[in-house]
Amino acid sequence: MVSHHCWGSPISRGAAVNFAAVATDELGQAKADFETLRTSPEYPFVGNRGPERAVLETNEFGALARFLHETCDWPRWKINSRLKHFETDEFEF
Repeated sequence: MVSHHCWGSPISRGAAVNFAAVATDELGQAKADFETLRTSPEYPFVGNRGPERAVLETNEFGALARFLHETCDWPRWKINSRLKHFETDEFEF
């Protein structure tokens, strides 16, 4: 979603699942995971934009950067290259 998302534009569940390139037998889990991201307060950087639509919340890029670093093991350079509108100096790695 970070790689293919147009900033400020909602993304549909179908598009997000297609970007994830999951196997056919994993489609149900991928759709459920999208719904969890879209609706759970654990992920404040993903905003709920109605049925099957989500958006990256630009005011929560700090939380997103932290998540990508701590959960996905993204290095600082990768976060900087993907979150170009965010100053990574706002938090410590």
